[in-house]
Amino acid sequence: MGINVGGITYFSSEVKFVDIAKQSQEWITQRDDQKSWNTQEHDKIHFNSDGYPTSFPAGVRVAKLVYRGFGEHEETGIYTILWDGEGEIGIKLARFKVLSSRKVGNINPNNPVRNLRLIAPGYEQVYDRFPFHPVFLENLRRYSEIRYMDFYSTNGHGPEPTTWSSRHTVHSHSQAGTEGGALEFMIDLSNRLGANPWFCIPHAADDNYVAQFATLVKNTLRKDLVAYVEYSNEVWNGIFRQSKYSEAKGLALKLDVKPFKAKFKYYNKRSTEVVAIWNRVFGSEADKRVSGVWAWQTGFQDYYKQAVEDLGNRIHTFKNIAITGYFDCQKIADKHAKELPGMSMTEIQRYCKNELPAKEAEFKHYMDLAKAYGVQLVMYEGGPSVMESSALRHFGQSNKATTEKAIAFNKDSHMEESVKDVLNLWNKVVVKDPHTKQGGFFNYFSYTSSPTKYGSWGMLEYTGQDPKTVAKLRGVQHFLTSAYGNAPRGPKCSFIKNGGIAYGCYNKGGYFDCGLTDNSGRTWNKWNVPGRSQGDTLVLDGYNKKKDVVYIRVIDNIGSNNYHIYNTKSHQWSTPVNFIYYTDLAMKEILPPQATGDWTGLNSHFNC
Repeated sequence: MGINVGGITYFSSEVKFVDIAKQSQEWITQRDDQKSWNTQEHDKIHFNSDGYPTSFPAGVRVAKLVYRGFGEHEETGIYTILWDGEGEIGIKLARFKVLSSRKVGNINPNNPVRNLRLIAPGYEQVYDRFPFHPVFLENLRRYSEIRYMDFYSTNGHGPEPTTWSSRHTVHSHSQAGTEGGALEFMIDLSNRLGANPWFCIPHAADDNYVAQFATLVKNTLRKDLVAYVEYSNEVWNGIFRQSKYSEAKGLALKLDVKPFKAKFKYYNKRSTEVVAIWNRVFGSEADKRVSGVWAWQTGFQDYYKQAVEDLGNRIHTFKNIAITGYFDCQKIADKHAKELPGMSMTEIQRYCKNELPAKEAEFKHYMDLAKAYGVQLVMYEGGPSVMESSALRHFGQSNKATTEKAIAFNKDSHMEESVKDVLNLWNKVVVKDPHTKQGGFFNYFSYTSSPTKYGSWGMLEYTGQDPKTVAKLRGVQHFLTSAYGNAPRGPKCSFIKNGGIAYGCYNKGGYFDCGLTDNSGRTWNKWNVPGRSQGDTLVLDGYNKKKDVVYIRVIDNIGSNNYHIYNTKSHQWSTPVNFIYYTDLAMKEILPPQATGDWTGLNSHFNC
């Protein structure tokens, strides 16, 4: 199972970083004497290579929006604003109280403001070492692959041509924009989670860009992970810039006189070149560490077939062909838009059930194609797409009542079963086929986003949402638990030593307990952890030396977490919300668990 993570924007409900300035918008310009929101005077300002202004004309300032799409779910508390250089930072348009600040007047061109950070509560001591918000990481841990298409702003990636010097780095003033998030963050996230990365190479990237990208991955990605490499995303799809670009390139190179054929012929040419560059960079390691992906339009099988046939022997450059796995319940929101608002959820689900035979036939068709060409079949995007397609195709045109009912169905408990139906179908047709060796990923689209008339794509609506309340997430996680029952939901043991006393959560005979020992683990004083059931995983996350409290998570069979803090002196339990729990764990006085395997004999009585 893989997943697509969302794009980086100031209005996203997916909070990826503890430094939320990384998700801020591009600079806008403003003047003191004008009411205009954006005076569009960027050409009058000099910016350094990281996108920070180094000087201003008189009366001009720059501004940006941060954290605008999180609404009532935002993390409240004390935010810390940090910057290097000399200049004045102002805060507006938010509920806030300044606790302390320093102002140095207008920007100093010899030492301009740069490295601006806006740190979420509690992370000011660790943000540079642990950039990702732990609540964002929490529900990503069960996936074995992460696709970074939106994270890297693949659809319409810019500029054109795309050179290595134009990319965002970890020092850029924002990770938002057409350049996409820094590659270093994608590698870091995959390394932390042990999840294979799926990279989408920008459509206008030159050969040096591709080689430098591959080299950075080769040198810094964990050696046990495989890089899935795809040229751009949905080059066939006319709503994206890369489609028009490839069509124009194909026509200019005289690959075909027909635009639709010139498009896939250029895609075949450039995607082959991109994967070949990766293979050269990785050399003898390429066979184990690089897995090229080729994809075309799933819904038109003949068009897909034409593109594959044009590829010819070049298909052996790739290890995978990819398709989509969306289900729209027989296009119910399009074909039955007027009746949909009056339908019951059970009636709507009947259309989802009736779609399964056609979906199975589609999976089998592409599985047979993969076998015929000796490649693996993977899915680059899949999941529920119950919405009016006219909203995407015709500039937002939709029926309010139909949209509301489609959103309601995406949230309804019936959706849990519908998601499991399609996952089980893919598992039966593709994953369990003897031909499937390294392929078979079902890439859910997507991790987190707010539902709109343009679709309810996010599995979660916002970072920090309780997984138990989300039908789509429950469907995915119940599938993973049933199909891969032996896959751990957390460490089998977690221990912390503090002088002569040690604390731990441990597995014995398939059942978890937590407790403390003062004799190196020979005997344990067990704690009665609240809110746990048979089969739950218990994880010791930290110990606060000053407060004598331990932090314990209870993970249930769908990967949902309950959080507990236990005072070892008063023997009192408290149950904080997820944001507060992780904010406490970020404090510098917290002792973390010992590294796996480095348990100084504390594991001698347990199945660790």
